[in-house]
Amino acid sequence: MEIFQEKDDYFLSNVQTIDEITDSKKQKLFALLRWPPVVQGAVCTWPCFNIREVGASDAQSKNCVACGRIGVAVRVLMYGQPYNSTTLEGCQPDPNAINEKDFLMCRICATRVELLSKVTHQKYLMYIECAKRVSEKRTTDPTKDTTCILNELLADESWLNQLFVDVRTSWAEIDSIEHSYNSKNSVRSQ
Repeated sequence: MEIFQEKDDYFLSNVQTIDEITDSKKQKLFALLRWPPVVQGAVCTWPCFNIREVGASDAQSKNCVACGRIGVAVRVLMYGQPYNSTTLEGCQPDPNAINEKDFLMCRICATRVELLSKVTHQKYLMYIECAKRVSEKRTTDPTKDTTCILNELLADESWLNQLFVDVRTSWAEIDSIEHSYNSKNSVRSQ
């Protein structure tokens, strides 16, 4: 919120650039997956999820809510605090999304939920990670100024590189899914 209040052009322009790339990757994944709107909406609303194995009776008799194929393997339970994607401030969820948090899926779709969630909530998850690091530093030295802590974090190249690698890995996974999809479609059309 402070970045927007202070109109910090350095951070705003960089955040906007990353948001644009991330949004294009997310839209690409939505197009490839073609999941029902209720599933897409749930992944976009809830920043956290758990995946649990289902019993054998469900596995054989139920269809995956995402792709529609028979045979589910897991239950995906969405949860967390919905937030404004620009300011990252908590907000109320769409009333329709409150009851749409529990989905039976095949393993492939469950892994896609994980990827889509990472990309959709990338900025939020990174903010949480940064807040955790600030809190850790503040615990070790309660008198240290916030600006000093932030400068130390920005100077921690190995940590920043790891964050960047994690983001790029998610983006590359989406590109790989697209490549695989395009390869299958080109073989079918021959």
